[in-house]
Amino acid sequence: YPVQIASYRKAIKVTVDGPREPRSKQSYGYPHPGAFNPFMLNPAWLDAAYMT
Repeated sequence: YPVQIASYRKAIKVTVDGPREPRSKQSYGYPHPGAFNPFMLNPAWLDAAYMT
């Protein structure tokens, strides 16, 4: 499943780039819900998808 792998790598990239940038830490809440919603939802459904 190339799509799963792509989204998995993308999630990892977002996870690495997120905490890395000081701005991301500051805007951890509201400014970018679209960007941070997947970030918070990824670990849960990603693990399920990866294990399945």
